[in-house]
Amino acid sequence: FRVAGFIDNTMIAFCRPGGGPIQGGERSPRVPKEIQQAWWTGWKKLHGMKWQTISLANGMELNVFGPLSVRRNDLTSLHKSQIEFKLQQLQLNQQLKYVIHG
Repeated sequence: FRVAGFIDNTMIAFCRPGGGPIQGGERSPRVPKEIQQAWWTGWKKLHGMKWQTISLANGMELNVFGPLSVRRNDLTSLHKSQIEFKLQQLQLNQQLKYVIHG
């Protein structure tokens, strides 16, 4: 096996999604609490989203998958991206096999 690239999940933090009113005005309804909860991670104590990237040795990006909520762990992005299946399909009849490290 030879290492073809490196896989990593990158997390971007942002401030309270949906923190303001839906429309203008003092008594206008607020954005539902579920929207904030969807992007909250109790582990890092922040709101954010993440992307899964596979970088090649020459600096190019082989694959970018996302965005996903930071509530989900890195294995969720690996399974949803189906990158393992895609790489297996590319190497079906090849003698020299490549792997992604990370």
